[in-house]
Amino acid sequence: YELGLPRCLPAATPSGVQRLIRQAGASVNLVRGRAFQVLAAFTTDFTELVYGGGALKAHLIALLDLKSHWAGGWALGPSADHVLALRAVDDLCDHLEALGRSLQDAIIHHDQDAVFTSHAWLRRLLLTEGARVSYTEHGCRENPWTESFWGRLKTEIDAATRDAETMTELTALVAQRMTYYNQRRRHSSLGQVAPWT
Repeated sequence: YELGLPRCLPAATPSGVQRLIRQAGASVNLVRGRAFQVLAAFTTDFTELVYGGGALKAHLIALLDLKSHWAGGWALGPSADHVLALRAVDDLCDHLEALGRSLQDAIIHHDQDAVFTSHAWLRRLLLTEGARVSYTEHGCRENPWTESFWGRLKTEIDAATRDAETMTELTALVAQRMTYYNQRRRHSSLGQVAPWT
């Protein structure tokens, strides 16, 4: 009779990491109400970029310094997965090393997305880099720095990204924009200077 049957999918079982985050409650957010020195805390998340005339999608992740707004590491790729996220960490670590710094004891703040609760992400940040991780309790509302960054970036380059025909062209466009953002774009919250000043 072509009757639709209701489907009830079982709730996903939380991972061990997700159970620990829930048990920790509000203490998982290490940045709330705190002020930080430059390079002491970073925030991150993914955003989607449309290119190829609107027919193709790519994912961009960036790590922003909370104090200076410097986009110290970023990566662009076809999937928002831990491989892409770790490429952004590699980029950040390379830039920090050039400054004689590292992620040791730095805080990395993000939501509870599966990428940021994955063993690969936590192993790299906690064990390899010696960093600390901080989670939002209520999604993007507790990560206004990254959301603001994505809003500005996408407003400024939306038309150009749609015109990019390949991932290579899109990557070059994003690289150009990141250089502009870090070195020339003035920020009112920084006294009208660029992050890399």
